[in-house]
Amino acid sequence: MDSRIETILFLEQIKNFKQNRIIELCNFGSLSDILENKELLFNKKELQSYHESNFDFSLYDEAMDFLVKNDEFQIISIFDEEYPSQLKEIHFPPLYLYLQGGFLERDRLSFAIVGSRDVSIQGRAITRTFSIDLSERGFVIVSGMAFGVDYEAHRGCTDFSRRTIGVLGNGISKNSNVANEDLRDRIMSNNGLIISPFHPWVSACRYTFPIRNRIISGLSMGVLVTEARHKSGSLITAEYAIDQNRELFACPGRIGDVNSEGCNYLIRSSKAKMVLDVNDILVEFEYLVTEKKEDMIEMYIPEGVEKKIFEYIRKNDATPDQLVEEFNISLSEIMGYLFNLEMEGLIIKNGISYSGKPV
Repeated sequence: MDSRIETILFLEQIKNFKQNRIIELCNFGSLSDILENKELLFNKKELQSYHESNFDFSLYDEAMDFLVKNDEFQIISIFDEEYPSQLKEIHFPPLYLYLQGGFLERDRLSFAIVGSRDVSIQGRAITRTFSIDLSERGFVIVSGMAFGVDYEAHRGCTDFSRRTIGVLGNGISKNSNVANEDLRDRIMSNNGLIISPFHPWVSACRYTFPIRNRIISGLSMGVLVTEARHKSGSLITAEYAIDQNRELFACPGRIGDVNSEGCNYLIRSSKAKMVLDVNDILVEFEYLVTEKKEDMIEMYIPEGVEKKIFEYIRKNDATPDQLVEEFNISLSEIMGYLFNLEMEGLIIKNGISYSGKPV
């Protein structure tokens, strides 16, 4: 964990401290160093805001206490190597992210699918088709873990044991709706990742969703809107995608259909490229994705002892203790190999046992 997290959590509470100033000050030293030299480091306006602010001095301790008690979660800052480079490119990227899971190299090929919560049967089918087709070509699908289009976008991946990334509009430990409860398990059991820019105790509300939406587009190389009303929140994501210089796509709908007004508007105004099938998207990324990937295992090939463990687990579900006995090596070494194989998406954990991902 980056030590500058404490500084970020403290300084972001001060009204007139802009993001670039927080980053500058984080590079000066520890929080105590900064506060000891605040008369020199802060300008007049910042110093006045500092004296007028009511600080929650326990904020950092509360965050760390949560992470200690819930070791499936972590926090990373914009200074961490793990922080996605594509997200750093946007205006005012989040200074920190809470994670359940971790980022992988393959996430540079992230692609967002968004749309209305109140989606039609046809919209659900279209969303699932694009999700499946894009993930087959190596893209990691990103969406917002809500009802409707988001749910179908994630399900298209998890039903075929493929990685997907969910971005929450609330704290990492909270489920804002029934859809989240099911999706969290599905995403994590398929080597997925769940992200939140909010502290664990923050509930979803009107202002949190636009923040979530700009992260969805910021993480992604492109954004597809499969079905959306004219005043849908997904059109906010579309506008963020344009502002962030991301490729924007939309599926056309029937004239007069309220569920398609948003997509038709994006296409008519030339803000989004009209797509009828996955090839309309792939043609924009020919330099990255050239062929269908039937099996995500091809993306990583284990070697040596790790390969033997992987092959054993593919044939027989096994606990760490069973693997210790089978390969006559220490439990710590076994857990290291299992962690790597799980992070690469080659095996999954079922209770205390590990099994191979279905092909």
